[in-house]
This record gives sequence, C-alpha cells and structure tokens, in this order.
Amino acid sequence: MSCDTILSKENINGTPFPQEFTQLFPETFAVETILGCDLKCPECALGGGYIDRKKGLMNFEQFKIVADKISSFCKLLFLHLWGEPMLNKDIFKMIEYASAFARTNISTNGQAMTVEKAEQLILSSVTDIIFSIDKVTQEVYEKDRVGGDVEKAIEALKMVQHFNLKYGNKAHIIPQFIVMKHNQHEMNEFQKLCESLQLLPSFKSPYIRNQRDQFAVSDDPRFIRPNFPDIKSLRGAMRECGSVRNVFNILLDGSVVPCCHDYGKYTFFGNIFEQDVIEIWNSEKFRSFRWSVMSGNAPKFCIDKCMSYYLTNVNVDKMDKSQLGVKTGEGNTDSNRKSLKINLCSGTVKINGYINIDICAGSDIVLDLEEKLLPLPDESVDIVACNSAINYFSQKRAREIIKDVYRVLKPGGIARFGTQDLRILAEKYLKKDWDFYFEKLSDGRDRFPGKTFGDKFNEFFFGFHSGGGKHCKFVYDFESLRTLFEEAGFTLIEKKNYGDSIIPGVNRLDNRPEQMFFLEAIKDETTVGLSNDEIAKKLNKIESSIRQRRI
Repeated sequence: MSCDTILSKENINGTPFPQEFTQLFPETFAVETILGCDLKCPECALGGGYIDRKKGLMNFEQFKIVADKISSFCKLLFLHLWGEPMLNKDIFKMIEYASAFARTNISTNGQAMTVEKAEQLILSSVTDIIFSIDKVTQEVYEKDRVGGDVEKAIEALKMVQHFNLKYGNKAHIIPQFIVMKHNQHEMNEFQKLCESLQLLPSFKSPYIRNQRDQFAVSDDPRFIRPNFPDIKSLRGAMRECGSVRNVFNILLDGSVVPCCHDYGKYTFFGNIFEQDVIEIWNSEKFRSFRWSVMSGNAPKFCIDKCMSYYLTNVNVDKMDKSQLGVKTGEGNTDSNRKSLKINLCSGTVKINGYINIDICAGSDIVLDLEEKLLPLPDESVDIVACNSAINYFSQKRAREIIKDVYRVLKPGGIARFGTQDLRILAEKYLKKDWDFYFEKLSDGRDRFPGKTFGDKFNEFFFGFHSGGGKHCKFVYDFESLRTLFEEAGFTLIEKKNYGDSIIPGVNRLDNRPEQMFFLEAIKDETTVGLSNDEIAKKLNKIESSIRQRRI
C-alpha cells in the first residue's frame, strides 16, 4: 500500500482512511507475561529505572483470557515485553496453550534456568528461544548485565540446546549478542561458542537510551541503527514501521500500546481484558495514530521514544565516511572516492571489494531483509549484486527490496540480479530431465530434495529451507522480475547471459548458469527513442564511468 494515498472524507469505505489501510489486521502479538527481572541492565528500560508501572506477573487464567481473544488473529506471539519470562512459573503452560494457534517466542537471559526448566521449555512446544548473552567473559558481561553470571548464562544455553537436540530440534534457538563498543572484541569468541553448540548466533544493534552514559554504539557500521538528519526525514523513514501495520502489544494490566518502545504506557488505546481485538484495533484513536505514522506524520511519542529510528548522532558520520570511502578533508568526487559495491544476500561467500550483506553471522553487515531494508543513504552505491536470493522472499517483499535498491543506487548505478529461471525449471520438468533433477552431489546426496520430479520441482517454490526459517517463496522468469524493476523506477533493463556484464569481474558473482537467468538494470537511464548506435554509446559511457570509479 502506498502511504501517499490522499486522505479524503469521500473514501469509498466511509472512513477518512484509505481502503487498503482499513483492511490491515494484527498478526503479531506481544504479551507482557511479567514486569520484573533478575538483572539490572542499565540500558534496559526496566533495569535502568525508566519504568514506574507496578511490577508483577500475569497468571495463567489471565493469560488464557488474552489468548482466547487474540487466537483468531495471531500468527506469532511474543510472550515477553519488559521482563524475564522464565521467572513466571506459568510460562510453560502459557506457551503450550498458545502453541495451538501461533508460533511462540520468548527471550531469556538464562539466569533462572535449571535442568528441569530447560527440558520443560523444549517440551512446551515453544517455537523460538532468544538467549540474550552478549559476552563471553565475566569482566565484560557484568558491565551492563548487572547482577548476572556469564557462566550461568552460557550453561543455560548449553542445557536448552542439549534437550533441543535430544527431542529432535523442536525449537529454533537464537544466541543473541547485542554489539556495543565495550563488547565488540568478544564477537569472534561468541561465534566460536555458538558453532561448538551447532547454533547460529545473531549479532544485533543496540538501543542506547542515554547518549551521555558509559555505553556507546559500536564503531562497526554494521551495528548502528538507522539515523536521520532531521525530523522530516525521520518521519519519512517511520512510514515503513511494521508495528503500526500488524503488531498488537499488550502490557501486564491488559493495556494496549502501539509498540515495544512504549514501556511507560505513554499511549493507551484500550484494554484487552475489557474489550476485544477488533474494537481496540479499529478504534478511531488507534487508527488515527497508526495512519499518522504510515502517512509520514509520526506523532511526538514516536519522535521522542522510538529507538528503531532516531536522529543523527556522531556515529552516523563515521559510518557514512567509512562506507562511502570519503577521505577526511576531501570532496566527494569520482577522482577521490572509492566505489561502493554491495553483494546482497551473500550467504557464506564473501567477495573482496564488496560489502557483503546477509543474515548470516560474519557478514560485513548482518541484516535480515525480511525485517529491515538497506541501512544506506540515498544515491550512495555504485553496484548492487544479488544472486540466488530474491526467490527467498514473497513477491511483495521482493518489490520493496528492489525499490530500496533503486533508492540507494547512484544515477548510473547498476543492479545485477541472478535467480532460478521458471522457464528453464518448467522445461526440464516437462521433459523429465533426469540428469538435471536427479543430479548427485560429490558426497552422494541428491542435489535437489525429493523422490519424484514433482517433489523436486516444488522445492523451487516452497523448499530449500535455510537457517532462520527461510525458504523459497516465488520463482521468476525474466519478464516477471523485469516488471518489479520497472515498478521500482528502472528503465534500462537487460537480460544477460552468465558472465556477460558491464561490471568488471562479474565471474566472481555469477553461478549456476544451468538453472538461472541474470537481469541487469541501470538507474536513471533510458533507451526510449534511441537508435542502436545511441544505445551502444550510452552503455559504453556507463561502462567507462564504472571503471573510473576504481572498481
């Protein structure tokens, strides 16, 4: 939905809101099952003393009331907001009850974990468990995990993983490391620890509530949250906020607030113990709040309290200079600026000379494109390459990603996307191409899972599961992918063969020619009305410009 839709009292749905907006419903819910914790982390709203609400626990009967009201809407349920859920004795019953209708998620620091609780947690059918650990030595851990023991946290992680393996990997365990300046040197050791447990760590940018205190964001640009130079651009970015589209947050007393950043109940849109979901969601007050954010006029609460988007600080200046290759004291010209090239969804293959972006730990920028778009300034990038990845997103999300690629590319910048070709796959399926679909890998395993041609063909649409629950969602031919690029604003779009590109060294990017096609698009260039000679001259000019950018 475009947030540029003009509000009118004449809208067909009889409200002052666009029809697409009125058709949004919450699918993700967060329930504060406890307001209390066994640590006093100074950067946490609870541990830092920012919350003056009455502390307490939600009992199972209260939770059941909430669960029954949200069950017909909820697809994902977070059983925590501000507190340590493992301190609630009813948490396992709550998870088990909610698992009948939704995926469930809890976040724990592990301090209260015991062997019995670890086994109960896995057997509760919880879907996702976040372990907030962030360090590997007590000296660093106790600086901001005040009152905690890092060995106890690590042992808790090991216990839960033990039972998870014992019972067949029932849960997705996420060891989390919030990266700040004082702990960033322990990232590699944390990665090794997780790998030894057959787990994939998640490295995350921090929320710094007090810019004047002892903690600072990392000087690694991968872990700096989006910053904006003024309120206008900040509000513009907030238009993409997911919370106002489909998230429903319930505090301990049943109060409904717009997002997790409202720890103090600064807003209030109803009470789930007294009202139902639709009554609250469709109230004039809540709809007006949500639409104000989506239409680029986020209210004062968002400007003051949101920590997902905030106004520029000194770290952004560092990021921009290092990422864009601008030397101190020099102008940003082609002669002194190094080219910025992005290898998007790089996986485990890192390419020198490119910024490798992926959800995988160890990437230059760790980013889940399902949740966030590129943390880069407008018109700052020369090349974006993305191979065998756009098919892992829904077509709707792919459209958003490609639009964002257009945003970050400079005029004359190049996007090159390679993806599995629907035409090739269908032809090979119809011809029953045994050599292709039943190819064996060097270790003897089937290249494509499945017992039949149909099984293997369908893997390209719904399979090839990877870490973090990712899997294929949409298969393109050139025409369908070209349409998304046209919608994003690209006008010069070409289908390319394997290894054919104006990008030097493209052989380092391309792969799997037997199943893929390659699309190359150039921003703000058009061939409309041009002769073949004029098109050739334009491409030569672009290629020359690209080479001059020290690629």
